[in-house]
Amino acid sequence: MRKSRVFLRGKTILIGFSLALFVTILIVYLTGFSSHRTILENSYISLSILAIFFFGFLTVGLYKGLHVHDDLSHKLKFDWGKTNSSVFSGSPGLTNTDFSFDGGDGLVGILISLVVWILVSILFIIFLALIEIVLSVGFIVLIALIYWIIMRALKLIFSKSNECYENLSKSLKVAAGHTILYLGWIYGIIYLSSLI
Repeated sequence: MRKSRVFLRGKTILIGFSLALFVTILIVYLTGFSSHRTILENSYISLSILAIFFFGFLTVGLYKGLHVHDDLSHKLKFDWGKTNSSVFSGSPGLTNTDFSFDGGDGLVGILISLVVWILVSILFIIFLALIEIVLSVGFIVLIALIYWIIMRALKLIFSKSNECYENLSKSLKVAAGHTILYLGWIYGIIYLSSLI
């Protein structure tokens, strides 16, 4: 019987997951030079490579008796605060706004139109910057959610590591079951999308 538990940190899992994803993309890209495959074929190849990585990682981890320690999720907490409901309630000042503008003819009309054009351009640039911020925050939140889901799944899987410690057949069975469970539905989605 073992005296101490071996822990795998979240940062190590994140780095390993990123490396596996990079190697998968690299293999699909490099093998695609000689043949022109469809997106579905590339999806099958990518998913198969990730399934092999995942199955191997689970088998070795369960056989060695690894446990998962989440050391990154405390850094991923967000403080959304409270929203001001009066901003979204449709204040009466915004309902009667008329954005039509008649600069008139002549030099004054041209100058006023030029100033309005510059102001609208500046507002459009600010709007694009705000959209970039929203999309960046959305991407970070998506990465945080994916990380949280992966960590929860690995904690669930490696909770069986005490039963599978130095038992290769049980490690292979548990790893195969969870690999099919976590990746099999994606194969099904890809197959169904090929039928459409």
